[in-house]
Amino acid sequence: MKLKALFLVLFCFQTIIAQNSTEIFSENFNSNINNWYEGSDNKRTFSVRDGFYYFEHKQLQGSWLTTQNITIDTKRDYKIEAAIKKISGVKNSGYGLDWGTDNDYYEFLITSQGYFSLYNYNKSTNQFVAVKDWEYTSYTNNSEEVSNLLSISKIGNTTNFYVNNKLIYTATLKAIDVNRVGFVVNQNQKIGIDNINVSYLSNGQNFAFNEQFSSNTNYWPTGSNADANTYLQAGNYYFDQFKKSSGIYRFISVPIDSYKDFEIETELTRISGENNSGYGLVFGRNDANNQYLFNISGTGFYRISKYENGVYTNIIDWKTTDVINKNIGVANKLKIKKDQNKYTFYINDTYVNEISYAPFFGNNIGFVAFSTQKFAVNYLTIQYLDGKKNVIVTNDNNDKDYIINEDFSNNSASWVSANTENYYSYVANGKYHIEHKRETGGWYFGKNVTINQSKDFEIETTLERKTMANTSLAFVFGKKDDNNKYEFFITNNGSYLLRKYINGEKTIVFDWTESPYIATGTAPNRLSIRKNGNQFRFFINNQYLDKIDANSLPGTGFGWVIYDKTVLEIDDFKIKYLEEDFNNPPEIEIIEPEVVSRGFKIVKTKNIQVRGKATDKDGIYYVKINDIDAYVTANGDFNADIPLKFGDNELIVTAADIKGKTTTKKFFFKRESPVVVVNNNNNNNDDDDNDNVVTTNNGEYYALLIGVSEYGDAKIVDLEDLPNKDAEGLATILKTFYNFKPENVKVLVNAKRTEILNAFDDLRKKLTDEDNLLIFYAGHGVYEEDSEVGYWLPSDAEKEYTANWIQNSVIVSTIKRIKSKHTLLISDACFSGSIFKSRALTEDAPTAFKKLYELPSKKAITSGTLKTVPNKSVFYKYLIDRLKNNNEKYMSALDLFSAIKTPVANNSPNVPQYGVIHGIGDEGGDFIFIKK
Repeated sequence: MKLKALFLVLFCFQTIIAQNSTEIFSENFNSNINNWYEGSDNKRTFSVRDGFYYFEHKQLQGSWLTTQNITIDTKRDYKIEAAIKKISGVKNSGYGLDWGTDNDYYEFLITSQGYFSLYNYNKSTNQFVAVKDWEYTSYTNNSEEVSNLLSISKIGNTTNFYVNNKLIYTATLKAIDVNRVGFVVNQNQKIGIDNINVSYLSNGQNFAFNEQFSSNTNYWPTGSNADANTYLQAGNYYFDQFKKSSGIYRFISVPIDSYKDFEIETELTRISGENNSGYGLVFGRNDANNQYLFNISGTGFYRISKYENGVYTNIIDWKTTDVINKNIGVANKLKIKKDQNKYTFYINDTYVNEISYAPFFGNNIGFVAFSTQKFAVNYLTIQYLDGKKNVIVTNDNNDKDYIINEDFSNNSASWVSANTENYYSYVANGKYHIEHKRETGGWYFGKNVTINQSKDFEIETTLERKTMANTSLAFVFGKKDDNNKYEFFITNNGSYLLRKYINGEKTIVFDWTESPYIATGTAPNRLSIRKNGNQFRFFINNQYLDKIDANSLPGTGFGWVIYDKTVLEIDDFKIKYLEEDFNNPPEIEIIEPEVVSRGFKIVKTKNIQVRGKATDKDGIYYVKINDIDAYVTANGDFNADIPLKFGDNELIVTAADIKGKTTTKKFFFKRESPVVVVNNNNNNNDDDDNDNVVTTNNGEYYALLIGVSEYGDAKIVDLEDLPNKDAEGLATILKTFYNFKPENVKVLVNAKRTEILNAFDDLRKKLTDEDNLLIFYAGHGVYEEDSEVGYWLPSDAEKEYTANWIQNSVIVSTIKRIKSKHTLLISDACFSGSIFKSRALTEDAPTAFKKLYELPSKKAITSGTLKTVPNKSVFYKYLIDRLKNNNEKYMSALDLFSAIKTPVANNSPNVPQYGVIHGIGDEGGDFIFIKK
């Protein structure tokens, strides 16, 4: 995209040196008081007029520069910002900012086609190196005569690049001096520069601890014994470890407030010893049983680990990285940055990893060496980060009741803004934008906010999912660490879940529940949690969902967690105390008819009696059901007769209290038209009244049987051809003994993701609402506990990437699209019970076969819960045996499950499960196997 030739001209007439002031240089070009170069020839033109500095490059190749001599103390944080408009010329050529020295400088460029890049020029090599090659961004204004604001913000060792106040790139750049700042234009184009400003962001470093080892005023352990020899010499702390196996520690006490944001930095030079042994920092130490370690090795590996109550854990096990200097005598810089709710780790100013925040065990900090080796510590510094506050409160005097009132109009609260390989986050246009870049795992973004939990309060946030993938996202509240927190999940297909961790023990408070109040797809959802008295009440889009006892929140962390390549925009985040007379809306309980899943079925009924109870401390003013006034007693009991149309009916129950606060609940009914029954078995009509005679109304039985034994990824263990044989064996049983025609039974062996989904599509096109479908899957299964999501693994699945995995929600939604009367899913895989995570299991069903067949059903039988299953399936053994040796004309899926549950549980570590696949049309019936 960019043709680089060395037509470099430096027009510098004034030297500006800034010492301690915040503003270094400011220019609005109302005049030329700073003596920017002006002139014209056949190669370029420069002129200051009408509040702009016009810069035209007239040649077809090369670059021209114009700069001012501006000296910046690069040890301090600084910002360079300029507004530049493209006037004319080629669209695929760059223009932008230049800063550095004549011998070593950077160029931050954009084009009028929407691309940006970052280059470094070094005179010793006479080469331009692309730090960031050309990449597209949607944030540039590409029209002529329209300005783009380019910003460069250097904070610590990180430099952020912005276009029109949108963060587009973050890098840890090679340190260079800066004694000039200006502009660069590539071939054949003209720009107009509106202004340029250069300033410091802070008044320099403020070290809480600064150890240069010029003396031993901090009393570092020195001396020699059988373990090690440590001593100070020539401004270094030398650590010579003698023992071959265990780690040796040397440390002092330095109090660090780990609730604040801070940065620990040290530089270590390895002198001799074993290459593959670790050495580095020990921090947050209380004693040998409670401490954190950040170690590197001479072979280029790093590790982050901890001891907690004597138990050792590799938080990040040994990983290789190219940024470690492996040579003897060459220093490596280690840095730990605590930023809000995470610790970020750097080696030689390059990001390597991060972990969730947890308070330090103690105040000791120092160094550790494993096995025989010697290294020198050049320095150790600790500084609190300016402008970073974990506990944030509103500054608006009109919002005196708010603990926090964040509308993201700016980032004054210092929300995490970075563009890394794992995530991309920034605040812009009144939203907090978070993008999860990886295929797996979750990232948390939040703040610590102190709340007086003896008071009543309300937490509110509005979320907009910007991707359609049905991955989980959650609002996290009361977080102390990963072992102590609450998480309020929603999905884009309309379900919610609440779970909590207390001392590492997970509890599902509300299991996955479908709600009509959740806006699906990319529409925004407003989540509210209201603490009132001794209860927490949960709302979505101002509609009441449920409540729990208001136990004390374990911590002060509040924020969001996103999973698996999700993009999220957060509109607001508010916490406020509630007034003593705050009015909660009424609560509604439906007593009759019984609710099954999210609805229930009414057969040959013109009206339905609805009974329930509405409660509110201020008293109930009215209850309406589909705008029909219900009869309401003094204690809130209500009832009404509601007419039903043929087909689907939505039941809307609204209750209002005396102060006008309302609550609405929705339920769904179906009134069926009368059906003329045709008995396919030519039985006597008298038999139609027999509850044990099943009439299929010309419906057929279909089966899709999937076995996956072999995987293309060597990291996934093959299953010795057993699932393939299981699928084929089940096909034989169904065709031989039951009402499954051979042409209606399809077996997929070692199928890929697309083959499985295509087979489902074929069924969707073929089946009618009178047909019956049996689906069988045998193969590997995976369950991600963090996101509460289960998967099937087709033959083209990769262990490290989820692109070809089939998520449970995809299976469920695919089954929902198939218009079968009855569907039975039988899954024989690890973690197969996760298909039920949307609803608790039930075995309640009528026993008469005719009634079971009349009511549509979507059921599943799985080989276990959330556990692994053996390769040689005990579940399959008893499944085939019970089907083959069944002597009854009719056998329901519940009967089949009952016949296999006990023998499987007695002969394997798993307990089979049976239940409803929630939210896809089950109305209480069951799948019936009919013997030939």
